[in-house]
Amino acid sequence: MEPLLQISHLTKNFSDGKEDEYKAVDDVSFELFPGEKLAIIGESGSGKTTVVNMITRLLDSTDGKILLDGEDITHYKRNKMKNIYRKMQMVFRRRPKVLIRDADLEMLWQRA
Repeated sequence: MEPLLQISHLTKNFSDGKEDEYKAVDDVSFELFPGEKLAIIGESGSGKTTVVNMITRLLDSTDGKILLDGEDITHYKRNKMKNIYRKMQMVFRRRPKVLIRDADLEMLWQRA
């Protein structure tokens, strides 16, 4: 079975406009097969959004390759991505806020 999405050695460097440059993403590789789900999880500032933005071509990668259904979309421009966007979507998930009422706390306390 061929991977639906194949990411190979994806890298993104940012520059401050001078000579200083830093790696936001360094050598990320993974494969996603049909029927699988992928969650990109990490600390704040670890490059999660940058990886997703490169995969969806909202941001150019510095290095690496992005294959979708075997098609190399690494350097596609936005106008060529219209048909590709029908095959992919991003789902952003915020951490749910848990509200614990006094009655819930009392029940938890009794069970402990």
